[in-house]
Amino acid sequence: MKNFVINKKGILVLLFLFVFMYVLNCFTPLLNEDYFGAFVWPEGVPNLGQLPENARRVSSLSDVLKNCRVYYLTEGGRLPGVLLIGVLFWDLEKAYFNLFNALLMVVLVMEIYWLSHEGKVTFNFDYSYLFWIFFCLWAFNASFVDACLWISGSSNYLLMMVVVLAFLVPYVRNYYDESYLQKDNLKISIGIFFSGILAGWSHETTICWLILFLLYWLYLCKKKKNLQNWKFSGFLGLCIGYLLLICAPGNFYRLSQQHQINGGIPLNELYLNKLMELVWIILFHFLLYYFIVKFLIRVKKIFINNPEFKLYLNIAKICSLIAIGSGIVMFLIPVSGWRPSFLNLVFLVIATASLFRGQEITSIFVFNNQEIKFLKFVGYAYFTMTIFVSLWCNYINWNHWNEVLAMIHREQKNPSNIVLHVQPYYTDNKAWLNFCSGLHLIYMPVVSSDENDRINVAVARYYNIKGIAKSDR
Repeated sequence: MKNFVINKKGILVLLFLFVFMYVLNCFTPLLNEDYFGAFVWPEGVPNLGQLPENARRVSSLSDVLKNCRVYYLTEGGRLPGVLLIGVLFWDLEKAYFNLFNALLMVVLVMEIYWLSHEGKVTFNFDYSYLFWIFFCLWAFNASFVDACLWISGSSNYLLMMVVVLAFLVPYVRNYYDESYLQKDNLKISIGIFFSGILAGWSHETTICWLILFLLYWLYLCKKKKNLQNWKFSGFLGLCIGYLLLICAPGNFYRLSQQHQINGGIPLNELYLNKLMELVWIILFHFLLYYFIVKFLIRVKKIFINNPEFKLYLNIAKICSLIAIGSGIVMFLIPVSGWRPSFLNLVFLVIATASLFRGQEITSIFVFNNQEIKFLKFVGYAYFTMTIFVSLWCNYINWNHWNEVLAMIHREQKNPSNIVLHVQPYYTDNKAWLNFCSGLHLIYMPVVSSDENDRINVAVARYYNIKGIAKSDR
């Protein structure tokens, strides 16, 4: 009955995280692909393409499925996220998504906690671990708005990462305790098979490495005669889901389109830009990499004969390699790696949390109290500043967008048949404010001063007005 013990401080931290994420979700309007997702995409018009004048709104499940088909053929293979977006626009309002998405972040924090605590699903949380996990997801996240708040981005990254980690929990639990799920059960095998398909159908850059490491672990289980059917069925589902993901015709179509766009850019210039992007992402994750590397250097002599700690060390190494491998794949692919860097961050956080847990279990600590106090002081200061600036600026921007919506509603009631020009956000072109927020400022849905911009056109079509654009200051 120990697993049913509830730590009140831990629950309060989770409640704080939920409320905080809910507020940020409320501050976040529809952005970019969100407006395209509200329409039925005509054949031959990819996501973020130019919507024709006769484009109609999604109004049925068949429209949702049609959009999924067009996406799979012309854009990519991440159907689970696209399906969720379609259902949201067909039958629900964003208010429901705000609650759901805030809950997703809470679940992600809990899953990272469980994976770093031997895969034990318990609510007896150490509140300091929970706070630290969220701090990492907040402070070291180069694309927090896109990956965790924006509907289209969150559905593909935050939601699907929750699915992937949920799939991994029983595997990690069995890794630490071989007696867990030792007896085969048909229902469990079928359930984990389908969860494996869903997990594999998530992210191109991380699942490939996860498959390789999981395959090696299953080989070791086979040698020890500890390979249950549920382990293999889940692995098989993961492979099937990944094949459905990477073999989507939309991946090849999108790469060909991207190749045409990049055709006029010299190869050395293209990869110089990719290299700069990679450097910035590594800078965001630098403290986690620094901790892991420094830990491994110090730990070599201390824990060399400690088999208990090696279990945690192996998990940390695997998660670190997945993060590095994902970064390498994104560097080689000619598309932006900012949003996928969220995936790398999650695995780095699991790696670091596992090392913390290993220290706790063995009661041998690598870092001294002065180092820990200094890092805590810097962390609290940064967290306080970025939280305050983010809430303040995003609240101002949210009020501004409500004024824009009021202008749009007036235009809907009394059409003037003119293009609406709206003032930019207060925080636009104020890099120092964005820096002080930790890059957590939510941007305006109206993206440019050109009313013919394809996103501006989609915004205007969504609200059924002639056009909309930013005013030039």
